[in-house]
Amino acid sequence: MNKLLKSIFLITIFLGFLVEIVNAQGFSPFYVKFTDANDNGSIYFKLDAENTDDQITYYTGVAPIDDHDNYTQLLAIPPNTKKIKEDFTWSVTPGGSKVYDIYLTLDNNTFYWTSQGYAEVENKGKKIKIYWKNFHVIETLKPKGKDNIQLTAVPIPSALWLLGSGVITLGLIRKKLLTC
Repeated sequence: MNKLLKSIFLITIFLGFLVEIVNAQGFSPFYVKFTDANDNGSIYFKLDAENTDDQITYYTGVAPIDDHDNYTQLLAIPPNTKKIKEDFTWSVTPGGSKVYDIYLTLDNNTFYWTSQGYAEVENKGKKIKIYWKNFHVIETLKPKGKDNIQLTAVPIPSALWLLGSGVITLGLIRKKLLTC
């Protein structure tokens, strides 16, 4: 019975460790996938944004998920803006899609990414609303025509699973050595 309780305790600690790492930033990290659903070789979407701050201009844009240095600045959001709208088009192979990490920045030096948990998202039908944590900005992405925008979860790095299983293995080896 004592061994069973210890095993349950170790598994609970391990799972708690993983959950805590995933939720470390406060929100679930995500990417946004844009899909050319009408097979015309272009993705059309509208970006609406509002900024309730009275003094700061924010900048938002996208970057490929594997190359944050290759970012595209899409929109400047001036102070105290109720609604600013821009239309965007990207070329893709017909029927293709692109997955992007979305950022918010104040100075082009410090970037806050959706993949790092700095934003909360609300999926409303075909449009996606992004609420930036600790900032005064709300963004809404809306596809135009038949194109599609959807959320994609950020996978937990395999290194975390490896670290967790290593900690459990070390605990079991220690236990085996102490009982011999």
